Amino acid sequence: MAKNWAMVIGINDYNPVNFAPLRYARQDAERVKDFFEKAGFEVCFFADNSPPLNLRDGHTIRTKPSCGDLTTFLEDRFERPFLNTGDNCWFFFAGHGERHRDRDYLMPEDANSRGEKIIGLEVNYVQERLSRCGADNVIMIIDACRSQGSRNSTGIGRDIQKGLITFSSCQPTQKSWEIEELEQGAFTFAFLEALQLPEEQNCATVERLSSYLKRRVPNLCQQYGKVPAQTPRISVDPIEKQHFILLPKHAREADINQLKLDVFRLKDKNLILAEQICIRLNALAMGEDLETINLLTEIRSQIRKQTFNEPRVNQNCDVENSVARSAKAINTTVKNSIAENFAVTSELGPATPFHASAQLSGDSLESITVGSYNNLSHSWNKLLERSIGPKELAELYPFLYDALKEFEFEYVFLNSYGEKVLEKKSKSFCLTENIGSSMYLDMVVIPSGRFLMGAFEEKSFQDELPVREVEIEGFLFAKYPITKGQWKTIANLPKVERELKRLPLRKGGMWHPVTQVSWGDANEFCRRLSKYTGKLYRLPSKAEWEYACRAGSLTPYHFGQAITSNIANYDGNYPCNLDLKGIFRENPTDVRNFRYANAFGLFDMHGNVWEWCQDSWHDNYNNAPYNGNPWQEDGDTGSRVLRGGSWVNEAIKCRSACRQRGDAEHKSTNTGFRVVREISSSSS
Repeated sequence: MAKNWAMVIGINDYNPVNFAPLRYARQDAERVKDFFEKAGFEVCFFADNSPPLNLRDGHTIRTKPSCGDLTTFLEDRFERPFLNTGDNCWFFFAGHGERHRDRDYLMPEDANSRGEKIIGLEVNYVQERLSRCGADNVIMIIDACRSQGSRNSTGIGRDIQKGLITFSSCQPTQKSWEIEELEQGAFTFAFLEALQLPEEQNCATVERLSSYLKRRVPNLCQQYGKVPAQTPRISVDPIEKQHFILLPKHAREADINQLKLDVFRLKDKNLILAEQICIRLNALAMGEDLETINLLTEIRSQIRKQTFNEPRVNQNCDVENSVARSAKAINTTVKNSIAENFAVTSELGPATPFHASAQLSGDSLESITVGSYNNLSHSWNKLLERSIGPKELAELYPFLYDALKEFEFEYVFLNSYGEKVLEKKSKSFCLTENIGSSMYLDMVVIPSGRFLMGAFEEKSFQDELPVREVEIEGFLFAKYPITKGQWKTIANLPKVERELKRLPLRKGGMWHPVTQVSWGDANEFCRRLSKYTGKLYRLPSKAEWEYACRAGSLTPYHFGQAITSNIANYDGNYPCNLDLKGIFRENPTDVRNFRYANAFGLFDMHGNVWEWCQDSWHDNYNNAPYNGNPWQEDGDTGSRVLRGGSWVNEAIKCRSACRQRGDAEHKSTNTGFRVVREISSSSS
């Protein structure tokens, strides 16, 4: 389900020297708050004598509706996005409002407009802060202003709020009445009434709510003798948002068809808005509407073509300009949409091996978003019904089929608050290699596919850019980092090129990831393992590693928008979200310590130990291979790529896109590796 968040403000107790005290503003706000809370909103309430607000980090803040406290909250809460595409952000204000020097202001309890410099909240400022929330649907409801039984407006409501849906209680030249018999303002009474009408009369869309308010509020004024009557003013920017569905539970088939029609009209002029509407439609349909999925696929295909239609960078390209162009492309087309959803990029299905995807249109990169991530569970259940059976598996990998075995695992998807929005059991296939001395190595099948490699999130590094499409051949990848038990077994085999210590670090048991191994040591391990088994084992390329880690995701972590120290081993003192501070374990943990894998069935891809890759170090992805091969040319061969983060690192270093430069001969207590076995008939 989409997340609904609201800020609700109601003010009665004004300084009588500046404004007349009000009778029902606070009560209006309380009733709006109660309605929102019953509807499952997270509500931040500011009113006369309202209790302090408890934050997720344990702190509390004052909710006094003063200019200072409201400004502090707007600055702090909206410093960075906390909602996503498909979510809704509501803002309700009941109190005085005033227009000063051609600007609209909401008046907190300590407001003063009697001097040259007004003390108040400029509506455009509130709009700017709200627009930072990350939601694509931001709604302002303003019931202002009042004066001795009316809301005697001096012109508030003339400003157009860009990108918002705004419901104002009256036209700029009208009064906004309080009605004693109802003990409410006429507008707020009608607003709450409209949202609670029986299903056949419901005002589930912006358009129907607007029509109802424009009809009902003047009728209430006439019924209770308030003259002249007031008529609400509704501003919708862009106008296509007039069909947005505010109450999904009451959406009609006609509402959904109208949104689809809007998408067709928008495809040629506003791809981002068309994509946002498709995400909402997919959530409403719970991922079951193939027409919506195909529409979303087509739109995503057009976005990719616009984003990545620049020619591949040649040797003479200026690096800084290339990074800047890539970042700009992502910021304008991807950041607020595709990166907030779980995308399917594997040719074999929705991020889980051996499941076929729906028949999709678009270019060679088959990528769909199966609902907003709050609705992934149901959507994935529908798509995963298309599972590939033993016959299809045998056709794909006939030379491996008899050796593969099925295994079960669980994966989880978190929102930016660290809350589970999807928890699911799944199955994949692995090959168990007997490496001697009663030790085994589980190698998970990673299917062929294409993916977008690099960082989509704002908090990233330049060496993670530019984002580009990479094609990966299927391979087998170790389910866990190489353990001490596995290392000891292979280290006892005859030397190929260099000596290996049987136990580089004595701390930890046999299921502990091996550490204190250099890039050269890890390669020697692969050589001895290959010689013993007769199969080709090696370190992954950095592209193979990221493809395997993401498992179809475009979020910062394969777990979703966040990680917590309950599901990964990193320094919990430095989380991805200040509200998610957790444990710092100060050591690696056994590879079977955590419950959840990624959607391919791989464990410990985030944190625990850094993992060596084949590639030489390069400062960015300009001229990097597009086929997933290791990138050795024109780089620093004395430095190699490390992926995944470790127990000693902050959460940002554990992201799927993050990589680190490592001296090829350096050995550390936070560095290990896992291995690849190539899938080919010659290696079977």
